Amino acid sequence: MNPLLTIITPVFNSAKLLQSTIDSIKNQTYKNVEYIIVDGGSTDGTLDIINDNSQMVSVLISEKDSGMYDALSKGLKVAKGDFICYLNAGDILYPDAASKVVKFLSENKLDWVTGYISECNESNEITKIDLPFRYKTHLIQRGMYGKYLPYIQQESTFWSKKLIDTIDFDKLRSLRLAGDYYLWYCFSKESKLEILKTPLGAFKKHEGQLSEDLHRYWKEVGEFTEPSNLFNKFEVLLEGLYWLLDVRVREKLVSTNWRFDHAKHQWMKK
Repeated sequence: MNPLLTIITPVFNSAKLLQSTIDSIKNQTYKNVEYIIVDGGSTDGTLDIINDNSQMVSVLISEKDSGMYDALSKGLKVAKGDFICYLNAGDILYPDAASKVVKFLSENKLDWVTGYISECNESNEITKIDLPFRYKTHLIQRGMYGKYLPYIQQESTFWSKKLIDTIDFDKLRSLRLAGDYYLWYCFSKESKLEILKTPLGAFKKHEGQLSEDLHRYWKEVGEFTEPSNLFNKFEVLLEGLYWLLDVRVREKLVSTNWRFDHAKHQWMKK
């Protein structure tokens, strides 16, 4: 039996963005997908788009909430999938993302994976793509990624259902900006984040996009992450130098990601 993948979209008044996200899920080559939309009581036509695509939506929750991570919590609590990810309105998955992730996590009995860091414009044209170097568990737990080192891209990150048990949902609902990093912090307590050398999802840059209040974001991150020490800061400096190297040089120095072996027809960490 094919494992079930759950995709969750928290949404509020995003009528101009939601259709492209739904289309990217509709175009997945892997079809055993549960799609959950959690709407915060939109008034701009978002619900019309959801209704027009009702054949794609497995679960719709539409009610007022206290923010995006309250909505995400509702979706995570009803998710039935063996594997899970979430996409905000406008963000997209590559057509074969679900197929690759389900196969990779199932065959290798792993719990958590991410792919290329990828961005697109309003026409869904890819404008940035970069292979991550590595994500060290103890540096995730100290809030180093995104602040001092490149971020973990939420749109390209998938995890097994068992990692949901690591989340304190009261804490997740209380967050306003840093809920993504809170998930990574929780998951890192249980499992190592693996990197798949392939594009999976893309973050959409669009006109009128609100820039995050970075001060508040990192203040929230500091509420749940562990304090860093002088050694951690020195380590971050060395890691930053690795990230600056050409991908081909990095791969020769340290093998950190999974690549597809065409001779063996499987993903392998070399």
